[in-house]
Amino acid sequence: MPRSADIEPETHGTMAQRLPSLNALRAFEAVARTGSVRAAATELNVVHGAVSQQIKVLEDQVGAPLFTRSGRKLALTDHGKRYADALNSAFSIIERAGQELAPHPTRPFRLGVTESMATYWLIPRLPHFKQKHPEVALDLVTIPLLTSLSESDLDAVILGADYRPRPDIVGTKIIDDIFGPVATFEVVKRFGLKRNPHRLAEVPLLTSAETDRLFPDWFREAGVEPVRFAHRLEFERLLFVIAAVKAGLGIAVVPLPSVAPDLKDKRLVAPFGTVKRRGGYYLCCRRADAQRAPYRALRDWLVTEGAADAG
Repeated sequence: MPRSADIEPETHGTMAQRLPSLNALRAFEAVARTGSVRAAATELNVVHGAVSQQIKVLEDQVGAPLFTRSGRKLALTDHGKRYADALNSAFSIIERAGQELAPHPTRPFRLGVTESMATYWLIPRLPHFKQKHPEVALDLVTIPLLTSLSESDLDAVILGADYRPRPDIVGTKIIDDIFGPVATFEVVKRFGLKRNPHRLAEVPLLTSAETDRLFPDWFREAGVEPVRFAHRLEFERLLFVIAAVKAGLGIAVVPLPSVAPDLKDKRLVAPFGTVKRRGGYYLCCRRADAQRAPYRALRDWLVTEGAADAG
């Protein structure tokens, strides 16, 4: 039987005065997630009037409307979206902390990484990590190149050149950001590319939305006069670009971690070398999670792997 609103007793103290009641936060999170007061009330096992009351209390306390109302339909305002994102992150941190305190934690550590970084750099190294840290259950989740950790349920992410320091995020550099044009030996020979970057205009450019800015960046960083490519083949993902390079369809600028094994085994060549720019690849987590044992184990191992690559 649904019960009426649970009203928490007043508490005293600075923190209690600043924070909304847990009932109000739970009601808001449920409505934001389900899009319905009635659905939220059913989930929380309270009458729907209690949910509406808690939302009103919360809006009064934060001093801004969290939903727009049109009849029975609710939609998050911009303030509401930001508040919902922050609340989801906070609840996720509490959930992860509780699971880690359990005698036998069962929740895997969820690491977000781009598809190409996972395929060509991280996954080949994972057997070593599993051997060294059998206690860490690790789930890999592929993410877009630009991902906000604050708005996801991931425990950590590996970010590349677009990493920017934030006060609520801890980032540890694991490898340098190195990139450059790569192709097969046959393509380099056919177009006479060896040390002749002006011949690039004759080679089909292989690119994707993820890599579209890399050739302009390379021209600038390498001090090479830009060229206009006569032919261009665009793919949906970086993984497809790398496959097209290996198939001899043209040339592409790609991050070194994605093709390092191919360069080492001479399946591909970097005819003009590579360049290193400021920044690098960073393992990032929320500051509140930085001392968790799975994160520390993964961080230390990745730093060691990155140092071995550099050496």
